[in-house]
Amino acid sequence: MGMPQIHFPFFPDGVTHIGPNLAFGRKEGKIRYFNGATIIDSHDENDHDAFKSKIGEFCALGVITQAEASRAFGITATSVKRAVKLYLRSGVRGFFASRRTRRLNSPGGAARARIAGSEMGFV
Repeated sequence: MGMPQIHFPFFPDGVTHIGPNLAFGRKEGKIRYFNGATIIDSHDENDHDAFKSKIGEFCALGVITQAEASRAFGITATSVKRAVKLYLRSGVRGFFASRRTRRLNSPGGAARARIAGSEMGFV
């Protein structure tokens, strides 16, 4: 089984309607979100954390549905659900906080010394 692939959002040229109250447009490397003719938010085209935070926020606040977000940006429903869940749990900060990583199971202290000693023929 292969590694999971990251699906990046698709930002076509021009303005695309996401739902009845929200549209987005790409111009000069920026993604702008519109309500009518008013720009309500923006982020850099390659800032995926900002994109996920906006999608999580818009869905959680009921501005658009998760299905509308998935269709408009060509991302999986699971990705949208994860963004909404993170937004509800941690707010916008959750998307920009340092990520917790798991440490590999490695022998500690005494076990490491035994392994090093056995590799050198001392045990």
